[in-house]
Amino acid sequence: MGCFAIAAGKLASSTGRVTVGHNEDNIGELIMRHHYVTPDKSEYFFEEGAAKIPHADGGYGFFWTETLRPAPGESYGDAFVNEKGL
Repeated sequence: MGCFAIAAGKLASSTGRVTVGHNEDNIGELIMRHHYVTPDKSEYFFEEGAAKIPHADGGYGFFWTETLRPAPGESYGDAFVNEKGL
């Protein structure tokens, strides 16, 4: 039951690209989706039916790992980290 995620920046990867991976150890079937939200996106939402959140002017882009169960509309958990690693 010890999940983890890892990200390699473009200077650390052999391809020069950012690489994100996740190991999911929870019981049952889960779907892991990885997104990058660009800093110029005006608003975003994290799942269907959720509130839309305005993206602040001058804000950072961020990586979003979305964890879903296969059943429609059944959210599970999410993780976020911005371009500065926070």
